[in-house]
Order: sequence, then structure tokens, then C-alpha cells
Amino acid sequence: MTQYDAYISAVSSGRQIACKYVQQAVSRHLSDLKRKDWGFYFDRDEADRAIMFCRLCRHTSGKLGGHPFNLQDNQAFILAMLFGWRRKEDNSRRFTQCYLEMARKAGKSELAAVIELY
Repeated sequence: MTQYDAYISAVSSGRQIACKYVQQAVSRHLSDLKRKDWGFYFDRDEADRAIMFCRLCRHTSGKLGGHPFNLQDNQAFILAMLFGWRRKEDNSRRFTQCYLEMARKAGKSELAAVIELY
């Protein structure tokens, strides 16, 4: 089970506390996986590739400067959704924009930098 699969399972079962928007995103992902008659598919290899790239990156400053970027489960879910969902017609990404709101010092800037680099 991948890190994002574990997060999806935890949110959908209620073991992981999440706001209603995260719950809706997880619910949409699970329902979209069941759909067959539309123009999108979830490519696990693309999602895993983005996550592996992120794990190769290092923090740039602060007390974690120089240490490998340790993805949290919710961050792995974000990367998987952004880079895993693809269009059937041309294999382009389904989601090209992301609104990200997190608490202070939760890794927003580092995550955004990794997304931009990838």
C-alpha cells in the first residue's frame, strides 16, 4: 500500500481527522476510480514518479536544511492527485492548478517548490 493509499483509507474510514474539503477530495477520487465511461484515468506510475522525485529533493534552509524532504501523508495525496490523474486522449494532466492552504510551518513552500521543479 502506498503512502497516499494509506492516507485515503485513513480519511475515508475516519481514522484521520480531515476537514470537509479533504473528505470531499478523497470521496471524489474514490468515486472517480470507479468510473469507466469518461475521459480520465488514474496512472499510479505517474503518481509514484512524482512522489519519488520529491523524496530525492532536500530542504533548502532552516533546521532541516540539507536533509531529505520527508513527505507527510497528506502531501503524498496532493502529489498523487496532481500528477496521477490523466486525460485518455493525450495523457495530459487532469489537474493543472492546486489551491493549497496549510498551517504555518507545515511545509507549504517546500512542497510548492518541489511541485514547480517537477
